[in-house]
Amino acid sequence: MIHLVEDNFNAADAVTLFFSGINLKVLHYPTGSSFLSRLNSLSKDLEKHEPGCILLDIDLGDMLGIDVFKSIMTQHPKHFEPVIFLTGHGDMNAAIDMLKLGAFDFIPKPYKSPELAETVHKALAESVKRLEILLTIQQLSQKLSTLTQRESEIMYLVISGLHNKEIAEKFGNSVRTVEIHRAKVFDKMKVSNAIELAKILEYHDLHK
Repeated sequence: MIHLVEDNFNAADAVTLFFSGINLKVLHYPTGSSFLSRLNSLSKDLEKHEPGCILLDIDLGDMLGIDVFKSIMTQHPKHFEPVIFLTGHGDMNAAIDMLKLGAFDFIPKPYKSPELAETVHKALAESVKRLEILLTIQQLSQKLSTLTQRESEIMYLVISGLHNKEIAEKFGNSVRTVEIHRAKVFDKMKVSNAIELAKILEYHDLHK
């Protein structure tokens, strides 16, 4: 899905027609505020979403594209749809600044269709990666939420390298009690050993 934020209806029609010819869907938003309204209403259930990208005109009628982008980054920092700016020749410096802030790319007007298509396909591929990461993190967070406080405490001691006997001494429990807690952690987190557990927790902490 391509989300086109463009106040020029003729330009929007041309972009929509071009992408429909290569089997890509386009949703057009004539104002920055209409797009932000859509963004704020998105379901938090990531499994309901499909990969997409945002084509954002840098100079909209109701607000600047830069302000739209800043709202995206502020309110939705983990957003999975890369932003491509559509710029005029006088907006190059602003577009470069947006790249530094996290925009995916920019294309100067008048843009060439092959260049636009290539950039959009790259952005969609990036969106697939981002969405997969967010889904994985969401699933890991759900698993972590099922742990009791003691299971969570033991989990982090396990990945720190402590043996069951050392953990038992730390909590004043029997080794058997620690073994039971450890087994429950492995079962809830869907792992078979401490190394696997450490890897997924590192991944979770890196991307959360």
